[in-house]
Amino acid sequence: MKTKNFLLTGALLIVALFSVNGVMAQIPADEGTTNVHIVLNPMQAITVNQTDVTIAYTSIDDYEDGVEKTVTSHLTVHSVGPFTVRVKAESDFNYTGGGTNDAIPASHVQLTATGSTGSLGDTHLVTLDKETGTPLITSSTRGGYNMNYDVKYSTKNNNGNAFQYAKHLGGTYTAVVTYDIAQN
Repeated sequence: MKTKNFLLTGALLIVALFSVNGVMAQIPADEGTTNVHIVLNPMQAITVNQTDVTIAYTSIDDYEDGVEKTVTSHLTVHSVGPFTVRVKAESDFNYTGGGTNDAIPASHVQLTATGSTGSLGDTHLVTLDKETGTPLITSSTRGGYNMNYDVKYSTKNNNGNAFQYAKHLGGTYTAVVTYDIAQN
């Protein structure tokens, strides 16, 4: 019987040691670590703040020299990382007064952008094209949030053709101009 009690006591002692080791392993340490990952997925957004722009010819000088119109804070850009803002005309400027009339070529309008304080990127003089988007603003190193740009629309460089629109009917000629933004 002594042997049986001895073996039983030994077995209980071994079980108790494993149980104590298991409890000891669960006691909290003074510190612990974890890896935290911040994933910045590419994001670009552009807002055209004024959806109607009018370039009005009102004097003889306007017809001789062309007209410029600057729209303040016309574009607002948000981008995580480098970006390019492109612009294009969806068509030539077509007469909206009914009937038929010659269109004014999209290429008669040039655009430039100027960034406000804190707005990033290089700006480019763009002649409107209805085939492809042309870079207006590029940032090759980084992006930003809530960047505002003034845009100047100009017909001043209309190939030096004074009164080139004399053959057109008086009225409004309209084209849709599209801005897009993409990651560089």
